[in-house]
Amino acid sequence: MGCCVSTHALYDGQQGDASSRNPIISSQPPANPSPSDAQSIPPHPQGNRRPKADKTPSVKPNKELKRLVWESEDRTWTRQQIDQEREDFFFTRVTGREEVWQTIKTALEVIWAGGDTADHDGGLKTAQLILNAASITLPHSTLDRGVYDITGAFYPLPKYIVCDPTNLVFEPLAIAYDDGSKNEETGSEAEDEEVIQRRREEKGKGIADPDNEEIQLKARRSDGGTHDLVIVAGKKDTVRQLLRKFNESGELAPPKRVQLWYLGHLLKEDQNLLEQGWKEGHMLQAFVHG
Repeated sequence: MGCCVSTHALYDGQQGDASSRNPIISSQPPANPSPSDAQSIPPHPQGNRRPKADKTPSVKPNKELKRLVWESEDRTWTRQQIDQEREDFFFTRVTGREEVWQTIKTALEVIWAGGDTADHDGGLKTAQLILNAASITLPHSTLDRGVYDITGAFYPLPKYIVCDPTNLVFEPLAIAYDDGSKNEETGSEAEDEEVIQRRREEKGKGIADPDNEEIQLKARRSDGGTHDLVIVAGKKDTVRQLLRKFNESGELAPPKRVQLWYLGHLLKEDQNLLEQGWKEGHMLQAFVHG
C-alpha cells in the first residue's frame, strides 16, 4: 500500500504542475531549425532572391532600307564641299565602335556610287546586306534616322552624309590659265579631237581597236529621273566621248547636259574610266544640269 501511495502522490504532483502539462509556444522561430522544421516553414510569397538582370544583347527593329530624297533648306553644298564634309564626319567620330563606323561608311559608299549594273535599286539591297552582316539595324527605313549596333548603341547620321540633296550646286569645271593663248590652244585641241573622232564614227573609217571592247554603261541620274541613262561605248573611250554619247542619247531634253562622277569624284574628260579607277559593272553618277 505504501508503494502505491507514493506513486499516486508523484503523479498528482506532475498533474498539478502547469508547466509540465502544457508546452510553452513561442512566436519566434528557432535560431537553427532542424531539416524537418525547415520543411514545415512555408516560403515567403515574394521569395528571398532578386531577379537576375537580363544580359541579352539589345534587339532593335530592322526596317527595309529605302532611298532618301531631300532638299536642303538652310544651306547649299557643292560636290567638293559635301565630299570633304563626309570625310571629316567619319574622321572625327569619337563615340561608338570604330569598326561599326567603318561598316556604315562602306554601306554608304555603295549608295553614293549608285550600286553596280546588277543593282536596280541604286545599291540599297547591297548596302543593307553589308549592315546586316555586322548586326547593324535600322529602326526606320532611311539612314538619316540613325542605326543601332548589336549592343544597342545608337549611331546618328545627318542627311548630307546619307545622300546628296536634290539642290546640290554644280560648279563649272576649273581651267588652269597661264595666258590666253594657252587656253585657246587647249580648247582648240579638245574640239579638234572630238570633231575628228565624230567624223571617223560617222564615216565608219575608224580603225577598230581590239582592246577597246564595247560595253554597256549605266549612269544614275541626280535629278530623280525614273530610269538610268544607258549607252554603249568602248572601255578606252575618254570621258569626253562618253559625255557626248550620254548627251546625244535622246534621254535628256535640251538644254540639259550631264557631268559624270564616280565614287564621289568628278571624272576627268581627257582620261578613260579605267585610268580613273572605275571597275567594270559599276554604276556611274550622272549629275544633270542646264
